[in-house]
Amino acid sequence: MVVESDDRGPATSFRLFAHPLPAGELRLLAPYDAPAFLALIDGEREHFEPWLPWARELRTVADAAGFIARGTQRYADCGAPWVGVWSGGALVGGVLFWPLDEMGNHIELGYWLARAAGGRGLMTDAVATLVDYCFAELRLNKVVIRCAATNLPSRGVPERLGFTTEGVLREHFILDGTPLDLVFYGMLRSEWKNPR
Repeated sequence: MVVESDDRGPATSFRLFAHPLPAGELRLLAPYDAPAFLALIDGEREHFEPWLPWARELRTVADAAGFIARGTQRYADCGAPWVGVWSGGALVGGVLFWPLDEMGNHIELGYWLARAAGGRGLMTDAVATLVDYCFAELRLNKVVIRCAATNLPSRGVPERLGFTTEGVLREHFILDGTPLDLVFYGMLRSEWKNPR
């Protein structure tokens, strides 16, 4: 068990999160990962920026460290880790969680992956591992993923994992003056069967 919690609410203590994957590893992003995180963003800026507005704001190691610090705080607050996806000893992607919706007992996650690391199921394995974690460790009822309708590689992750398409949020996200539709995916704890 990674997070220790009790009936009083969110996690009362935590330790580092790490989990092996068939082709890599998930690890909690830590302050010393800031240079590698910035290098990943810099090397994939053209790939990430159409979908990840926060990637545009990360320009220095201090920016990357601040981003990681927000994830560390999220983990401390509710047990939802912001993790790096590592393969061959290199940071190639990551998964973050938005704030926990306590009334609905659900959480939303988002992810990013370097182009060269795609096509091997690495992100699908990472997301499946974290969905397991959300249901088994955090005892959540639902996990949500929202993807731009035109971002087909991103949409493939929840679709391969059996998430239900719950609707399309029309022109819900505006980037560079262009409105984008978001496809809303959901998975309930009662229906989760990890296919990986």
